[in-house]
Amino acid sequence: MTREKIYPILVNIYTDFFDGLYTKEQLKFMLRKIHLAYPEINSNDFAELCLDAQWENATEKDYEETKKINEERSGEENTPF
Repeated sequence: MTREKIYPILVNIYTDFFDGLYTKEQLKFMLRKIHLAYPEINSNDFAELCLDAQWENATEKDYEETKKINEERSGEENTPF
């Protein structure tokens, strides 16, 4: 029940953040407040909810850009020094 209650709140917060209504510091503050308000949700579950909420309104372009960044990073790790 609590997960279902928190998820829409997180989606709204991230949507507003990506629309430029909040700074990164304000986002972190709000997430901390929500996490502290629901101590029955452990940190791993809360982190998973946050990740899901971030991608709720993602576009295909967002997925492609993230995929490209991840591919570039994995390529860098394999580069000899």
